[in-house]
Amino acid sequence: MADDVRIYTICVCITVALVGTPQLWRWMRGTAEERLHWLATVAINLAILLGTFEALRAHADGGIRVYLVAVAMTWLLAAVLYRPVHTVLERHRPTNKEKP
Repeated sequence: MADDVRIYTICVCITVALVGTPQLWRWMRGTAEERLHWLATVAINLAILLGTFEALRAHADGGIRVYLVAVAMTWLLAAVLYRPVHTVLERHRPTNKEKP
């Protein structure tokens, strides 16, 4: 079971990287606080990706940390997806002109 959760965590880490990479231009022009948040996101994502991959490859014992990391990465994915999803929903929101 722990190996399945580790594979899930690796998939989420890769998804965070894929979704977050196009947003890099935004944090390069953001405030210092936004840049720190994005740098922390990149660092934690890379650290968890490498650590989970190494633990999976070494067949290390699982524990509560495996599940906590999976939950944390799911929250990180939600944070990274927030702006793109919000932008798409705003574009498709009906305006007063479109209402009958």
